[in-house]
Amino acid sequence: MVKVSDKGMGFNSLVIKHAGGYATLYGHVSKFLVSEGQTVHAGDPVALSGGTPGTAGAGMMTTGPHLHLAMYKDGEVVDPLPLLPQN
Repeated sequence: MVKVSDKGMGFNSLVIKHAGGYATLYGHVSKFLVSEGQTVHAGDPVALSGGTPGTAGAGMMTTGPHLHLAMYKDGEVVDPLPLLPQN
């Protein structure tokens, strides 16, 4: 399940809710490839990253292109590194 926050030139983000009480937030989105409420699966493209100053999704304090990633478990911030594949 996806929640989209489109603030135009502000901080655009989307949140994907996962099984087990997990959720991931992706910020500085320049273009959404999914709609709010849509079900997505592993590997589905969901957005294009942005963050370049003066572009959609960058926000006011960004200094260069990047993606903001945050992970939550039952509403609490968790370190995503132990949960991500190690390549």
